[in-house]
Amino acid sequence: PMIINTMGWCQGLGLLMNADIIRLSEPTTTVQICSRFSKKNYPHSLSCDYINSQRSYSKLNKNLLYTHLEFFAVPERKCAKDMRSMDSWGIPKPEILREIKTLSWFGRQGLISDFPVYSIHFSKVCLNVAHQEVPDRGLLAALLHKPVDLCAVQESLIRKCQDSDDYSILDKSPVVESIGIGVIRGVDSDAKMIYLATNTSTDKLENANCLVGGSLDLPMSLIFNKNSSSQPFTTSISPPNPLHLPWQKLHKQGVFL
Repeated sequence: PMIINTMGWCQGLGLLMNADIIRLSEPTTTVQICSRFSKKNYPHSLSCDYINSQRSYSKLNKNLLYTHLEFFAVPERKCAKDMRSMDSWGIPKPEILREIKTLSWFGRQGLISDFPVYSIHFSKVCLNVAHQEVPDRGLLAALLHKPVDLCAVQESLIRKCQDSDDYSILDKSPVVESIGIGVIRGVDSDAKMIYLATNTSTDKLENANCLVGGSLDLPMSLIFNKNSSSQPFTTSISPPNPLHLPWQKLHKQGVFL
């Protein structure tokens, strides 16, 4: 199955573009998230009847039939006022959501400082950045202090350095099974060593020959916050449902640290 997460531009041209995304993908099911605040919503329900009745921005004429589901956004408290009141009108900014999710994942794995650190010589690994083109000499800088995926790539796809024992590269990002996740803690350019922190088992590490990074960064709070008694996105309040906490208001009052 394929899941398409469209952008949040839901008015004007954004509506036309999202309608054409539906036409191009010909989905079996669409899910529309609705807010209590009209400015955050599409002006219409994106049902197949509506999509079929509207003109196509890209001149695509298709008669679609799919299941359309609508849900209200969570969390949105009843006491919320409006989008400018800086209270709990909705979920945090996307970058804050990504940081919370990343912290949650690493929290289940354990502290990065407790991960075993392995030294890997440049000549034993190939490097890749998946979300954009990076010059060969800039790959280490692009991956430093970032989460990387450990994977096994066929030797025939690897471009090895011919005139030195430098790291290898790939012509394109690999599509292979993930062996584990790690963080490049440091690099020694003189010794040509990469220091990788990971809790992946050693028997799996033996099969890994490629480190792939993406657009995900380690949260700054995870890198710089050394005080274990002051963890980010935690609260001393224990409501029945943590989603009822107004993140913006608590952040201003210092409850979220």
